[in-house]
Amino acid sequence: MKFGKLLELRALPEWREQYLSYKKLKRITKMVPAVDASDQGEAGATLLPADLAAASRAEDAFFELLDSDLGRINSHAVNQLASIEKRMTLLQAQLASRVVAASPLATSYRAPRGRVDVAAISEAYSACARLRSFSLLNQEGVRKIVKKLDKRLGQQVRQGEYVKRLDSWPREEAERCMALLENMCTLKQLEAVKADAAEAVSPHTATSATPRLWALALSAVLATCVGFVDLGAAHVHERRCLAMLAGVVALWLTEACPYYVTALLIPAFAVVGKVLPQPLDAAATALDDPLSANGTDYPAARVPDTMPADASARLLLGSMFDRVILLVLAGLTASAVVSRCQLELRLAVVLQRTLGRRPRLLILAIMHLGLVTSMLISNVTAPILLLAVVQPLLRELPSRCRYSKAVVLGLAFACNLGGMLTPISSPQNAVAVEALSRVGVVIDFGTWLCAALPVAEAGTWLAFCLLLLTLRPDDVTALPPIYVDNRTALTWRHVGMLLAVLLTVLLWGTLSLPPLADTFGDAAVVGLGLIAAAFGSGFLLKEDFNGLSWHLLALIGGGNALGLAVSRSGLLDLAAAAIVGHLLAATGVWLLTAELIAALLLITSFVSHTVAAIVTMPLVCSIGLAAGQPAQIVFCCALTCSAAMALPMSSFPNVNSLLAEDDYGRPYLIPSDFVRVGLPTSLLVSALCATVAFALIGVAAVGET
Repeated sequence: MKFGKLLELRALPEWREQYLSYKKLKRITKMVPAVDASDQGEAGATLLPADLAAASRAEDAFFELLDSDLGRINSHAVNQLASIEKRMTLLQAQLASRVVAASPLATSYRAPRGRVDVAAISEAYSACARLRSFSLLNQEGVRKIVKKLDKRLGQQVRQGEYVKRLDSWPREEAERCMALLENMCTLKQLEAVKADAAEAVSPHTATSATPRLWALALSAVLATCVGFVDLGAAHVHERRCLAMLAGVVALWLTEACPYYVTALLIPAFAVVGKVLPQPLDAAATALDDPLSANGTDYPAARVPDTMPADASARLLLGSMFDRVILLVLAGLTASAVVSRCQLELRLAVVLQRTLGRRPRLLILAIMHLGLVTSMLISNVTAPILLLAVVQPLLRELPSRCRYSKAVVLGLAFACNLGGMLTPISSPQNAVAVEALSRVGVVIDFGTWLCAALPVAEAGTWLAFCLLLLTLRPDDVTALPPIYVDNRTALTWRHVGMLLAVLLTVLLWGTLSLPPLADTFGDAAVVGLGLIAAAFGSGFLLKEDFNGLSWHLLALIGGGNALGLAVSRSGLLDLAAAAIVGHLLAATGVWLLTAELIAALLLITSFVSHTVAAIVTMPLVCSIGLAAGQPAQIVFCCALTCSAAMALPMSSFPNVNSLLAEDDYGRPYLIPSDFVRVGLPTSLLVSALCATVAFALIGVAAVGET
């Protein structure tokens, strides 16, 4: 295993910012031109004169960062040792006077001769073990990274010199204290103390399990309470699904389990919870008209039986791997190809050099790049490609800075808004167009773009302003330079794969043309061609395939299963019917549209945009037809689906940004970030859909077939 990954796995979570910046130092070493082996002599290898300046700049940057890291590491180690010494002083004093305390800071009390406070000793011993682990891991990192630099420069080995600059005495003192503590315990007590220390230095178990248990308990209580909501005797499965939905959303928001683990459990929840009903025969379920004569009630039907567990499991598990998964997999493959060619680094360098001294303007530029890219190749694949361009910029910034949050969140919101722009830029738009075509109404490509563009552009500016006001990303005044390995030249093989990516992107953007649609049928088929070309040619290896973001795919698959459960259980239909019953009392097309927008914003915040559109758009279209304005109403409601971005699971761009991580494997965003900025953004953009979009589509030329 590479040391960078090993450091990520073994680093203590609460001390991550104190460890060696190994990955950043490694990126700097790649700037150093490698020596020519033929030039090596007795004095070591030499660099060509043209490369000396570049090597000198890289070496200066390397040791400037390394010196800063060494100072930070030593300071942290000294502070931790001071805390340990205080514990030891108290423990030794207590032992000498046969006084035992519950902890070094607690009120002391008398105890029988020979007894020691095992809990206090265990705390001190674990602190020593953590400090020793911290020191050893950093020493190994310094040794390896300096060796890499020396190897590229052809210099004499200097790793020992810099390892010595790490203060070794805190580790030595920690080991001495551990030996003293061991002498204070009996053999049986020592076993327990060492077991506690082993748990303390394990990053996977170092955090307390208590907060996770309380979140799990909260989710279970919430699901149980919602399960008692009275939806009527005929809506057993809808009530069960509502309880499951509440529990899953609570798990996602509280992070009681990793997001992808919760997603993978959704089919199990749905099967065990008996959420899916047995389909009724066609005669009993057919609806001649989505609305009944009075416009509020659906035809009565008998309560269906619960679907057998085996059939329910097959249906739910089969829904997890669909065209969206394949499309995302193709996007990840394209991103891997771009990264192998270092194209994303070159694009990031251009952005840094152009707008690096105006970081706020860079956020706006990235958001507009997301807007345009989503319009051209759909907002499913665009976020993946653009995140690869953005991350080289973020990796050079201080850890957990507010600016990084603003960039990643702004990219997600812009890609959501980019999904509004054309009939093919998002799945929900395609569903809306299909629903309109069934009633003989057509909104052509140009009309859709002209009516949606002002809403998306205004929404982007609103989101940008809210990011500035809410997150205050003023902790970065200038972007540091990005380190690129300039020696990596693009071969014909690289160029060929980049052309394959370009061809795939062009096909995604033009697939609506009849010849291409008749040939390929779906964008996922085009994506499979790219996957086959990249991995079949050997350009990307098995290790690259295994290294794709499978947790992202698992999260999407779980979302698909959740959407299927909500749809098949009848919960979504029940919600839509209840909303319709209220809305038809509204007078005026605009008021009806505004209320539909509010209802859809609520629904699509909790359910996949695509699933919500599939279920609701035929109903919305019927309402619009009855009101005499199907194009206006359906168009505004379709844009509203893309405007829902208040929760991390509301859309794929949100999920993609939620899972973005820094060098230490820490996410840039947490669920509350989406709520803080996404909720007001969703409300404001929805208001634009109800006003600007409603007015523009009303005056636009709409052809009818």
